[in-house]
Amino acid sequence: MFKYAEWPETCYIQEVAYWLCFGRIPEVLINVEESIDEHRDVDRRKDSDARFNGAVWDFDSGYTELEFRSLGIEVDYERYLEAAGGDYTDHVGRWEQLLAERISDDDQDEVRYIQGQIADLKREAAEWQWRRSIEDQTSTVVDNARACVFQALSSGQLTAIGWRQYEEGSRNEIHDDKDDVPDEGEFVTIEKSKWSLRNFNWEESTLKHGRDIMKAVQVSTGDVLRLFPEPICKPVLVEMVKIFPGVALFANENTGEKAIRAEGRSPGRPLKGDGAIKSVVQNYFGEKIRKGDVPAKREALIQEVADFVKTAFHEDIKRTTIQRYLMYIDDATTSKKPKNIAQNSA
Repeated sequence: MFKYAEWPETCYIQEVAYWLCFGRIPEVLINVEESIDEHRDVDRRKDSDARFNGAVWDFDSGYTELEFRSLGIEVDYERYLEAAGGDYTDHVGRWEQLLAERISDDDQDEVRYIQGQIADLKREAAEWQWRRSIEDQTSTVVDNARACVFQALSSGQLTAIGWRQYEEGSRNEIHDDKDDVPDEGEFVTIEKSKWSLRNFNWEESTLKHGRDIMKAVQVSTGDVLRLFPEPICKPVLVEMVKIFPGVALFANENTGEKAIRAEGRSPGRPLKGDGAIKSVVQNYFGEKIRKGDVPAKREALIQEVADFVKTAFHEDIKRTTIQRYLMYIDDATTSKKPKNIAQNSA
C-alpha cells in the first residue's frame, strides 16, 4: 500500500532518526490558528511560538504496530495505546501525605476517595512502566540511527538550525512594556564543531554548547533526503498476495496471511451489511463481473465471495447477504451505471 505524504520544509533531529530506522515520514505540524489567519498552512516547527521561545511541538506519539513488527517485537498493541500515562511518583507522594492527614482527622469519606486516587495513579504508572519496557526493546536500532544522524551533523554533511535566545534585556522594543512576553531570539545555523552527543536532548531537540542553548533544532528535509534517500532499516519481508479497493492482503512466514485496511478506515472490526465488507465486495467483484472473470455458476461465485470475506476480514457472512451484494452489482451492470459501484469505495 502507498500513502500520500507531504514532507515538511524542516524536521526535528529525532524525526530524521525515525526516518532512518523505520522509514517514518515526518508530518507537517499544522498551526491551525495561524493557518486560518494567514490563509496558508503554517508549520509549528517555526511558527510564532517557536520564534518567541523555541517551543518544540509534539511530533512523537510512540511506535506503530508495523514498526514493532519490523523489529520482531510482539506487543499487545491495544494495551500499548492505552498505556500513555506517565511517572506519577510525585503525585502519589503528595496524595499519600494528604491521606495521612485525613486519617488523623478521621474523615472516612475523604480517606476512601484519596485511596482510590492513589490506586488509580499507581495502576497508570505501572502501565506506563510496562509501555516503556516495550519501547526499550527498540533502543539498539534507534540508537544506531541516531549515531548515523549525529555523524552527519558533526561532520558537516547535515547542517542544522536552532532557536537561540537573545541576551537578557535585548527584547524587541514593541514588547518593552509586556512582562509576559519572553525575550526574543532567532534561528541560527549550528556549526558542526558545536555538536556534542552528550549535550543533545533528542526528545526535546535541544543542544547545549557552553552558555548557548539552541532549541527546536531542525534540519532541511531536502538535505535529509539528499543524504539519506532511503531508510537504513531492514524492511518487513512480506509478499503481497492480493490487493482490493480499500484492503490489501499480505503474507509472511511469521504472521501468515493478514488483511491490512487502507489509511482512513475507521478502527475496530469491519462492519457487516452496509459497512466496509459490502463496499469492498461490490468494488472488487463488480469489476470481475464486468470483465467476465467469475465462475459461470452462481453458487461458485457466491462461494468465492464467502471465501474472500473470510480471508480478508475474518468474518463469516450469510449466503443471503452475498446474494444481496451481488444483486446490487447486477442492477448496476444492467442499467449500465458502473460508476454507482465505484462511488461506494471503501
